[in-house]
Amino acid sequence: MACSKLFSGDLPELINEIIQYFHYDYKTLHSCIFVNRLWCRLAIPLLWEDPFSIEFPKNYYFIEIYLNNLNDDDKVKLNEYIIHNELFPLNTLFNYPRFIKHLDAYKVSNSIEKWYEIIELILQNRNFIYNIKNLALKLDKANDNIIKFLEFLCSNCNSISSLYFPLPSYNNYPIIEKYLSQIIKSQENLKMISFGYGYGCSLYHPLLSLNNLNCSNTLNTIIFYYINFKNINVLSEVFNQLNVLESIHIVYCYHLDSKFIQQINNIIKPFKLKSLFLDEVNYESLEPLMQKSGQILPFKLEYLNLCLNLINANDLKFFLKNSQNIFIKKLLIKNTMNENCQNNIFPYIKEYIMKKKRIKYLAIRETLCSKSEDLFFSKDKVKEFELYGIQVLNYDDLVIDIYSFIIETY
Repeated sequence: MACSKLFSGDLPELINEIIQYFHYDYKTLHSCIFVNRLWCRLAIPLLWEDPFSIEFPKNYYFIEIYLNNLNDDDKVKLNEYIIHNELFPLNTLFNYPRFIKHLDAYKVSNSIEKWYEIIELILQNRNFIYNIKNLALKLDKANDNIIKFLEFLCSNCNSISSLYFPLPSYNNYPIIEKYLSQIIKSQENLKMISFGYGYGCSLYHPLLSLNNLNCSNTLNTIIFYYINFKNINVLSEVFNQLNVLESIHIVYCYHLDSKFIQQINNIIKPFKLKSLFLDEVNYESLEPLMQKSGQILPFKLEYLNLCLNLINANDLKFFLKNSQNIFIKKLLIKNTMNENCQNNIFPYIKEYIMKKKRIKYLAIRETLCSKSEDLFFSKDKVKEFELYGIQVLNYDDLVIDIYSFIIETY
C-alpha cells in the first residue's frame, strides 16, 4: 500500500501521516523543519498551534512574529506603549497566527510580559552578566536594545569560554556579524564555539576573528551545523593558527565538495575531526566526496553517521577502501534505496570493516519503498559480526539526535 501511494504521487500524504505521529514532540518537529520545504510546510502548523503552552524553555521571539501580523492601526497603538515597529521581523515565511488552535489568555499575557522584560532587565542590571562563561546568542533582529546589548558584551564580557551562535536571518546578519567578530576577538579564554544554520550567511569575518593570540592558545572545540561551506575559503588559514584545537564537529553541513576538501588538505596541523554527520549528498558529487573524505579522516573517529541515497554500492566501496586504516568507534549507515539500486553494501562492509576489525559498534538501516530493514534484527549477520568483536546495535539506539548532541556538547 505504501509503495503504491509512493509511486502514484502521494508522497506528501505519506509524510504528513508520519509527521502527525510527532504531535507534541517539539524537538522532533523542530528537526523536521530543516529537512526540506515539504517537511517544513507540514511540521510548522503543529509547532505553532499552541506555542504559549509549550513547556520547554522559551525565547519568546514568536511573539514578535505574531505582532508583525497586526494591522496598521493596532501597530500604531503599540507605538504609544513604546513597542516600536523595528521590534517586528520584516517578513515571515508563513501566516503563523492562522495555525493557532488553542489560546489561553493568561498564558498569552504572561508570555508577552516576559518577552518585553528580558532585554530591558539585562541592560538595567549589567553586573548580572559581567562574568558569564557560557553564552548562547540566538538573534534574528537588530533593534536598538539588541545593538546596545551586543556593544556591552564586546566591551565588558571577556571571560566567555563557550559561545553558541545560530546565525540570524540574512537581512540582519551584516550588522550582527560585526559585533559577533568583536565579541570573539575580545575573549581571553574562549574554548568552544558553535556556528549554526548559516544558509546564506558568510562566516568569513567571524572565522578570521579566531585568528588572534588568545583564541590560538585557548580554543579547543569548533562545531559547524547546517553551515553552507560554499563561500568559505579561510578554513586552512584559520585552523593552522589554532594551537590547541582538539575537536572539530561537522554536522549536516552543505557543499563539502572538492574546494572544501582542498582547504582541509592545506591544513598543516592534524585535522581532528571528531564527529561527521552527512545527509542529502548529491549523486554527482558522492563518489569523489566519499573518496576524499576517506582520505582526510583522522586515524581515530568517535562517531560517523552516513545517510546515503546509493544508486550503486560501489560508491560506498570507494569510501570504505580509502578510509580502511581509520578506526571508527561508532559507525552508522542509513541507506535509502530505489528500484534502480545495484548490488548490496554488505560484501564491502564485510571486506573493509568486519575482517579488518576497524569499528566497535555498527548500525545499518536500509529502506526501500518505505520498508526498512535493520541489521540488528538479522541474527545470523549479527553473530557473524560478533566473531570479529563488532557489536551490532539497533539504529535508533545508536543514532545521536542532532539537537541533543549540540546541547550536550555546549
